[in-house]
Amino acid sequence: MTIEELYRQIPLTAAMQLQLQPCPRGWRLSAPLAPNSNDKGTAFAGSLSALLQVAGWVLWQDWCDRTLPTHCQVLAVNFDIQYRRPIVDTLEVTVLLPDNVELQRIEEALRRHQKARTQQQMVMGEEVDHPAITARIDYALRCGLKIG
Repeated sequence: MTIEELYRQIPLTAAMQLQLQPCPRGWRLSAPLAPNSNDKGTAFAGSLSALLQVAGWVLWQDWCDRTLPTHCQVLAVNFDIQYRRPIVDTLEVTVLLPDNVELQRIEEALRRHQKARTQQQMVMGEEVDHPAITARIDYALRCGLKIG
């Protein structure tokens, strides 16, 4: 996944000035505070929500593109977020693939049924045991699905 592909596929990410950086077993996404701030000078909740949803989408879309012989769609189907304290600087999150056993389960389901579900847990603004934001997002992965 490149930043150009992301900006083309999800135009909101360009307005957010989102950046991508690969890391072992995942991705680190970040965006500056200024274009993602609210009237209080902290991170806008909509930008935080978008960043988290996009992070999981990037993780799973990239994995599908690298792993499977056919194109798959990645869809956020359920989203639960808790805002515990404001983010006052760069918005950033790291998302990682699950262990190999879970990846094999997902790959088998996609190859056999052309669909699978997975859940992504994410944390932002982590201080020792006191994250600013926690989220759980359920993703549906579907091969051969046409949307729009």
